[in-house]
Amino acid sequence: MIHHYDFLATRFPPVALGTIFAQGMCVCTRETVVGQHRVDLIFSHPTDNEGELTLNYTLDGVLLSICSFTFAPGSLVAAQDETIIAVTLIEGVRANLDSLKGAMRTLCGVSPAMIFGAVLAGIAGRFGISTLAGVAASAHPARDATNEAAFAQVYDLYFENIGGVQATSIFYRIGLPRLEKPLAEVKRNRARTRAQREIRAGIAVSAGAACT
Repeated sequence: MIHHYDFLATRFPPVALGTIFAQGMCVCTRETVVGQHRVDLIFSHPTDNEGELTLNYTLDGVLLSICSFTFAPGSLVAAQDETIIAVTLIEGVRANLDSLKGAMRTLCGVSPAMIFGAVLAGIAGRFGISTLAGVAASAHPARDATNEAAFAQVYDLYFENIGGVQATSIFYRIGLPRLEKPLAEVKRNRARTRAQREIRAGIAVSAGAACT
């Protein structure tokens, strides 16, 4: 947490930091037939005294999913980077599951986890960060021992799908920028894949610009 606070104090633009602290800062928006998709960067609540940051994904103001992260030292995942982004929480709002499914359909199947990944990639690019870390399901403090499979799918499978390797017993390490299969080698749903990549790229650019 000391590293996180130091990074915020010395690297984050003061105006942007003040906006995040006061009411939250919009990092990307997208209009579709079902409404406005929006991601806001806020200080985590109710434990805002810990300094952790949270991304809120909403559709027309209705919260659908959240992702929390911190700026951490690279040594956390045996990386050479001075600073990495450590993802500590990805969680959907169960009560709004139907709205979430509808939202994904209008974004060519781009999930909240993919949206958050694009936002974090944009923020990382803004600060020259080349590594993400993710907490493994087995080490997550909020894991549900009665539903290990679902927890592993949310965390382990997601990190593996975006190129993560388990660097320690606790953390996955994911290199940035994300390496993806050339579009010419995509055999199925090529148009959908292209659209998803364009959406993610736009989100990343918007998030990076918001932190200037």
